[in-house]
Amino acid sequence: MAHALGLVCVVAAAHRCGAQQPGMTLPFRETFATATLDPAWTVHLAKGNELQVADGVVKIEARLGTHAHFERKLGKDLVRASCAIQSTGADATASLFVYWDASNYIQIGLNRQGTGRLEAREVLGTYAHDHDLGP
Repeated sequence: MAHALGLVCVVAAAHRCGAQQPGMTLPFRETFATATLDPAWTVHLAKGNELQVADGVVKIEARLGTHAHFERKLGKDLVRASCAIQSTGADATASLFVYWDASNYIQIGLNRQGTGRLEAREVLGTYAHDHDLGP
């Protein structure tokens, strides 16, 4: 069974500091205004899963238990990102990740299957801290 994830408008901003590495021009705002993703985005889809862009929304349809995501390197630290996430189906989960490496990332989304609750996970140095943010 396929479930859909709608992602509406991602906004990322970073504060300047002396140790910043070169990256995108700030502030950066992605509105997904065209029917295709900018080539700076990389799409990762398991066989049979789909990603579509229409009317400012990225829609991912994926089979349960498979991977489907898209990503973009920011080349900046101290990032603020926002989006609207909508998941369909009681077993579907959907999240926004800000990812530095496998031991350091933040995940926020609709993660507890069947509950529709908003949860956050912060992993700093391999220790995960989970937070239930409510419905």
